[in-house]
Amino acid sequence: MIQIGSQENPKVLIVDDETEVLNSLADLLRKDFQVFATEDIDEAEKLLVSHNMFSLVISDQRMPVKTGVEFLAQVAGTSPDTSRILLTGYADIDAAIEAVNQGQIVQYITKPWDAVKLIEIKNGGPKGIL
Repeated sequence: MIQIGSQENPKVLIVDDETEVLNSLADLLRKDFQVFATEDIDEAEKLLVSHNMFSLVISDQRMPVKTGVEFLAQVAGTSPDTSRILLTGYADIDAAIEAVNQGQIVQYITKPWDAVKLIEIKNGGPKGIL
């Protein structure tokens, strides 16, 4: 697990089964968030309970144990005020529809992401989340 950034900043949880993605997103977001990043969905679920106040959760769609849609739907149920972003390397319209309907996501971002656009979203740009 990665934990980086100031405790005074809003908390973000990133879940992805690719270490490189976790490292890259954690590095990108660490200045403005206290970042928690993990490859393990079970650990992510425990973090949600123990750190209860995440402002944002970013989840990969295709993971070994459950999909990002399933995980974000769980987040929506337990923490409805937390913003949710689905991250995927696949252009899957069914996953996008599920993510909106079940996971109640605010953004659907494809890999590789555009760092400038992700920062704009984070900073409350045209489709800002916070």
